[in-house]
Amino acid sequence: MPEATSQPHAPQSRYQPIQPRTQRSPSQQSGNMFRMLNEIVVFLLGALLLVLSISGRLHVPRGSAALLLLGAVLIYWGARVGMRRSLPATRIYDRLRAISFIAAGLAILNVPLIPYRYGPIAFRIAGGILALRGLAAAAYVARPKRTD
Repeated sequence: MPEATSQPHAPQSRYQPIQPRTQRSPSQQSGNMFRMLNEIVVFLLGALLLVLSISGRLHVPRGSAALLLLGAVLIYWGARVGMRRSLPATRIYDRLRAISFIAAGLAILNVPLIPYRYGPIAFRIAGGILALRGLAAAAYVARPKRTD
C-alpha cells in the first residue's frame, strides 16, 4: 500500500530538456575575441579608406612606390593565407581572408597604372572589399558554434 506522504509524479514534458553548453577553455575564448577584434579593425580601416576616397580628401600619389609595395604585400599576404593548410572548421574564414586581401591588393596595385581620375575609384573598391570582409568575417567569428 502506497504511503500517504509520497509526492505525486511531475507530468512528463513533451519538450527536450535544456542541454548545458559545453564550456570553452579561456584560451579558445581569447582566440575568438582576438579574431573578432582583428576583423573589426579591418572593417574600420576599409571604411576609413572608403570614406576618405568618397569625400575627396584622399589624393592619389602618382608613381608612388609605396602603393606598389602595399599592393604587393596585400597580394602576398592573401596568397600566404590561401595556401596555408587550415582546419575544416575555419576553412571558409581563411578563404574569405585570402580572397579579400588579394582583391584589395590588386585594386591598390592598379592605382599607379590607371588614369589619375580613376584613382579614387580604385581606393573605393579596395575600401569596400576590406569593409565587407571585416563585417562578414566578424559575423562568421561571432556565430554560435554547432555542437554536432
